[in-house]
Amino acid sequence: MGENRGEYGRTGPVGPTRTGLYLSVFAGVVVAVVLLFVILRFESDRDEASSFAGSERPTPRPSSTGTAAGRGGPVPCEPAAAGLYCFPRATVTSVADALKVQGAKCEKDGGDLACRTDSSEVSLQTAAAADLDQLATLSVTVFSKAAGNNDAGRERVIGQLKQAAPGLLSNLLPGETKTQGAVRNWLTGNLDKCPNGPITIGGYKVLCDPPTRVSATTAGQLVSTWTVSFTVDSATAFPR
Repeated sequence: MGENRGEYGRTGPVGPTRTGLYLSVFAGVVVAVVLLFVILRFESDRDEASSFAGSERPTPRPSSTGTAAGRGGPVPCEPAAAGLYCFPRATVTSVADALKVQGAKCEKDGGDLACRTDSSEVSLQTAAAADLDQLATLSVTVFSKAAGNNDAGRERVIGQLKQAAPGLLSNLLPGETKTQGAVRNWLTGNLDKCPNGPITIGGYKVLCDPPTRVSATTAGQLVSTWTVSFTVDSATAFPR
């Protein structure tokens, strides 16, 4: 039998026609366009969903731990108590706990909390009955009692209060190092003869009572007690 040479006398299988090649290329282009459309549509839907979800997020509430970030100073008591202000971070409990670690014994004294040692008393005053843990005013008194005129007691109480001030202020004004330093410097320069009336430091009212001696005779023996005190008040102060 003779060899099959096809239509034009060529040997081997017949190759694809030019029309079939065009159809294959066209089909490939169509598939690519469809895939591109699907991808773009998916990305658009996802962006719209993200935008909607973002619009539903609640707006963050401002922090109540300070009048402004990093500035410190008194903050309004919560709930508002006749316009009074409180310490921004310290509470009656936090300060009392720190004093107990140092050996103080704390107990209720009327509406306040009094923490006492053998030579000092710290009075912690709340802002309002609505929240007994919100601290509004702190007063500290140091005393020295001895027989006779106790002349050395005057310098002793001044020194004791200066020594106790840094630890007390760090518990009362945590994070407000500049205000702590300013109050300490003021005490150092003014405890000997306290000025009349309070001054404002870092938004807080600060005042002191100068060393005072009280003498009394008991069973024929003279006993004299020296006291000196200072107060840091936020309740009626104005925040910076």
